[in-house]
Amino acid sequence: MLANASSRKGIMSAICSLLTFSSIVLLVIGIATNDQLILFWSLAVIWLNNVLYGISDIYEHFPFLGFNLTFFLFLMGRFISNYGKVNFGLQFDNTIVNTILIELCISLIIFFLSYSLRTSFIINRGHRNVDNNEKKVLVSQKQINFRKACEILFYISTAFYFLETLERIYVYLQYGYFASYTVNVTTGSPIISRIATMSSYFFYGYCATLPSKKESRLPFIVYILGGSFTLLTGRRNEALLKFLFILAYYFMRDKAEEKWITKETWHLLYALLPAVLWFIVWYGFARIDQTIHFDTLGDFFKTLLNEQGVSITVFGYQQRFQDNPLMQQNFTFGQLIIFFKHNFISQLLLGTHTLQQNTIEAAEIGHSFGQTISYLALRTEYLIGRGLGSSYIVEVMQDYGYVGVVLINIVYGRFLRRFKRIDNMGFWGRLLVCYAIEGILYSPRDTALGPFFSIITFSSIAALALAYFLSIVIENISRHKMIAT
Repeated sequence: MLANASSRKGIMSAICSLLTFSSIVLLVIGIATNDQLILFWSLAVIWLNNVLYGISDIYEHFPFLGFNLTFFLFLMGRFISNYGKVNFGLQFDNTIVNTILIELCISLIIFFLSYSLRTSFIINRGHRNVDNNEKKVLVSQKQINFRKACEILFYISTAFYFLETLERIYVYLQYGYFASYTVNVTTGSPIISRIATMSSYFFYGYCATLPSKKESRLPFIVYILGGSFTLLTGRRNEALLKFLFILAYYFMRDKAEEKWITKETWHLLYALLPAVLWFIVWYGFARIDQTIHFDTLGDFFKTLLNEQGVSITVFGYQQRFQDNPLMQQNFTFGQLIIFFKHNFISQLLLGTHTLQQNTIEAAEIGHSFGQTISYLALRTEYLIGRGLGSSYIVEVMQDYGYVGVVLINIVYGRFLRRFKRIDNMGFWGRLLVCYAIEGILYSPRDTALGPFFSIITFSSIAALALAYFLSIVIENISRHKMIAT
């Protein structure tokens, strides 16, 4: 069996090496000849390479595979659904579309090389990394107490999360989907929102302590139910990202000594996949009171790729408006800049205030690429709640050019490589991974700093501090019980 496994790895190593080299060659030729189709096939080849790499050992590389699937859905979909049309049906000229393809090609190539460095697909060592599978971190009693604290606080804060969601449902029903982005929720106390935000942080802390599959069942169900409830607000991202978090966590925890992914799990995934894809398309129209009908399966997939692939338009608008004065803000570190300028302490000391999204002020000084580009491209539609979103690639492209694109994908690739070693990491490493899972999978459509920003927010720090102090209380109670007996 070891010989067969080694042989399969050798074959896959050769295939991935060939595909990567072919993609690089096609990219160079496409740039030299300014040939759009060659650039497209360079992108297609490297994406195929990444997917094959991911499924070759899906238990080890699921987060990597998941990233490439969301990358395809958000950034490559319209190239596939509009293949054969002039400039792939995009409302940009040949030069801009070619630049977009080059950015995407470079991103996937660098991301793959960064992620796979020192693995057998680049240099075949003929054996698996035993330290990834045989080393096991022992969870201390303090971490077990921290787990109990996080679980208790998670249930409490989730109640507030449901209350906040009810407020958002009210706004959605009262004003509609697009206008809900321009309305401040003021029907309840701000403390509800503060505590509700901590719900996810308590959950991440709980997961970072490596609970068993059996004991994590109820917290996972509550987490999924909380995300599902947000579907009534007209937004599907939270629900889907929470589902993807659970799925990625299952794959990362699956080991020989404790199987998290069973045959039943695979059967459930097979059954859910077509239902989830259909729901994504249907819900996108239903939330704005529109209906959709598909004559063929091909029509369905074309609609799916077109609707979800809208994020690619921000790449074109970035090229079109890159010299606009509003685009000279720093977007890559925008969340950090706004955090330091507009947190509640800065508001007290400096007289700043919270920026409301979908306003001219947010577009002009908000350091948010999504806000600024939406205002420049949509104008009045932006002010009534519409937006184009962002992408980690396009933000660094605007700020630092191709050097930024290379560097961000090196960082993402190396960081994502750590996901498969979650059982071998220390507590803080596991916590950072849990914080970043959703952000990494959503980054093709989100900000560059998104996967890492939440861990430094006041809500996150407060949540961890509360869990720590409660864990001390739990420890003292346990000690007193032992003394009493």
